[in-house]
Amino acid sequence: MLNLFINGKTLLIFLFIITGELAIKNKDLIISEGSSVKPEILWHNHNLEDTQKLLGTDLKKGLSEKDAESKLAEHGPNQLEERKGRTPFKIFISQFNDFMIWILIAAAFISGVLIREVTDAIVILVILVINSVLGFVQEYKAEQALQALKELASPSALVIRAGREKSIYSKNLVPGD
Repeated sequence: MLNLFINGKTLLIFLFIITGELAIKNKDLIISEGSSVKPEILWHNHNLEDTQKLLGTDLKKGLSEKDAESKLAEHGPNQLEERKGRTPFKIFISQFNDFMIWILIAAAFISGVLIREVTDAIVILVILVINSVLGFVQEYKAEQALQALKELASPSALVIRAGREKSIYSKNLVPGD
């Protein structure tokens, strides 16, 4: 069995059979057939001059404003996709998604329905509601504080554009800056 994997081509064929994708490697690209991912350039394999040519930039002059705008339109902003914040309803419901809470709900059910100790069941449920409201308020305020911090933070970067050093928002960075 071990002799089967000595040859690199045999390994690629084996991986193709297992995964359904064939990976082709060379100096510049990794291409995966059937993949929606675009081929990526292996930047570490290129020297400074090659990298400069591939990016369409100049080390001394940088990009022109026109080139930067077209690259920004082509590649989009340099930022991660933000996940949507949770709605207040989802935050409140998530307060009940805990094993100990489920045990207390079961205890309230057993007390109220099976043992007929309605007072105990009501006390347990009131404690659960108070706990959930306090947890909701705390998480909701934390989400709002996080959103406010995101709005305050506006990281910037120094780039060379049209031969001049310039400070821009990092979301406006493009390949070649």
